Amino acid sequence: MSLFRLVPTGLDLNGPDLSFTTNPVGVATSTAGIATFIGFATATFATVGSVANSPNNLGIITYRWHQVGVGSVTDGTTSAGSTVTGAGSTILTISGLTNDINQAEYFLQADYVPEVISGVTSVSLGGAFTGNAPNEPLNSGIGTLTVLPEITIVTQPSGETVASGATHTFSLYATATDGSNTDLSYQWSQDGSELTDSSTVAGSGTTELSISSTTIGVSTILCKVSHNTANPSPVYSNTVEYDVTAARNIIKYECFSENSTSLNSSGTHDLSDGALSFRADTSAATRSITIYPSETNSEVKITMGGSKGDSKGGRRRGHGGISVFKITLLKDTEYTIKLGVPYSANLAPQGGNPGGGGLAVLYRKANVIAVCGGGGGAGSLGRGGDGGGVGLAGEGGQGINGGGAGEQINTGEMGTSGSYATVFGSETSAVNFLSTNDDGGFLSKCTVGDYYAAQGYAPCQDLGNVQARTYDGDIITGSATIDRGYKAGFGYRENGGNAINENSGGGGAGARGGDGPSLGGNGGGGGGSGYSNGEITLLTSTTLSTGTRIGGNDDTAFIVIESTDEASDNEPVFPAASSI
Repeated sequence: MSLFRLVPTGLDLNGPDLSFTTNPVGVATSTAGIATFIGFATATFATVGSVANSPNNLGIITYRWHQVGVGSVTDGTTSAGSTVTGAGSTILTISGLTNDINQAEYFLQADYVPEVISGVTSVSLGGAFTGNAPNEPLNSGIGTLTVLPEITIVTQPSGETVASGATHTFSLYATATDGSNTDLSYQWSQDGSELTDSSTVAGSGTTELSISSTTIGVSTILCKVSHNTANPSPVYSNTVEYDVTAARNIIKYECFSENSTSLNSSGTHDLSDGALSFRADTSAATRSITIYPSETNSEVKITMGGSKGDSKGGRRRGHGGISVFKITLLKDTEYTIKLGVPYSANLAPQGGNPGGGGLAVLYRKANVIAVCGGGGGAGSLGRGGDGGGVGLAGEGGQGINGGGAGEQINTGEMGTSGSYATVFGSETSAVNFLSTNDDGGFLSKCTVGDYYAAQGYAPCQDLGNVQARTYDGDIITGSATIDRGYKAGFGYRENGGNAINENSGGGGAGARGGDGPSLGGNGGGGGGSGYSNGEITLLTSTTLSTGTRIGGNDDTAFIVIESTDEASDNEPVFPAASSI
């Protein structure tokens, strides 16, 4: 009896051994690139002597890619937003790379799948099969995906025309896609040559290049941005022009409301192209303006006029005083203009109630430089007095008991303390508006303000290189950082005296406000006076033999600024009429 019977079988018990001939290797690329991992395995059968075991054995190797710590990979879009193809093949491709899969590890798993041996049959088994691989499934080595950061220049530098000797700052903002912004480095170049910090160059290795030059002409500026692991690196900014010219009479302006955190408008004007003018109307953008030369100290000719008053019962309203003068505006220094309107407009600055005209006043930082007085409002039985130009008293209101004229204040003698209209005969300053106050008040030589007064600033104190603020202290967005001193709020500009009834006229505002009629008679209000602190020079002409006059402006307050180089003469220049 045989202990080991011969039992025919179609199964080859000696399957192949699997091994990887190609293992995946690490890949480093940027988010714009494509990562490819390759793996390849073979099945090897054993031999007995010189005869291969089961020479007819057949089978296939199947593949599946895996991510370490995650599991098997499938084709399609991943949760990280990448796209995977070839997850079940020898080549894995990943596109749409993100920083979420940086340092992800991948390996390939191979499995041997036996197949039926062709032509061999078995009643019990239905066919003959090769054996399974004893070492399946077999994992390859690991390939690491390194997603290199990319450099993105978010904000490019912009070209600029700059006055000779003036400092200009070129800037950019760049980021690395993996957030490693601190690893970014910068190098600015001019005309292809790398810059280094010097007496005329600062920030050559930063995001902001400050440069000045006295060489007239155009050069090119760009910045090289580098990162120790980014791909590609370095990258370069746009090439922009740096145009150095002879200094021009460039005036920049900002129109604002003292209670708004946004500029109403702003702009740049080259006086060689003609005059820059503003006339007050119902828009806040035309009643409060700051100007400053941006390239050099600029000598300018200015025509300025106070506002008309209101007419009544066919009686003539008082006209605003006008003046023509020259002044040298200092570079990057704040000059603020307040332009008044008649009382009927119900807008600041204005004159006394009813009908008084507002003043025109020019400040250098906090200091009053020049004033033109507003005209008085007409009464039913008498016209309003005209406002005085620079250095002139106003005109008294006409009619029975017409309001007195705003008194002349000598050059440079304006007081620090101001007031609104006061009660007749009272020496006490009025801080608040009271309709019973009929005597014109006084403009203060410096702005008092609200916020800055609360912070302990003196009226005439400079503020340094800062942006403008509202009277509540909020920064006005978009305002320039220049040498400032103007303090929004109290300045006692609405200082025209009030009439005792609606049939009389209020006084015009000015350096000294005109009086409103204090007794009956329904007369007109007095005109406000003009003033100079001594910094200006009046310009004489055929029209204005002294450069200043009482009255002359039958409209709202205005200012016209011209270059003295471009002005053909010293004649007054008026802007277009207002709608008030």
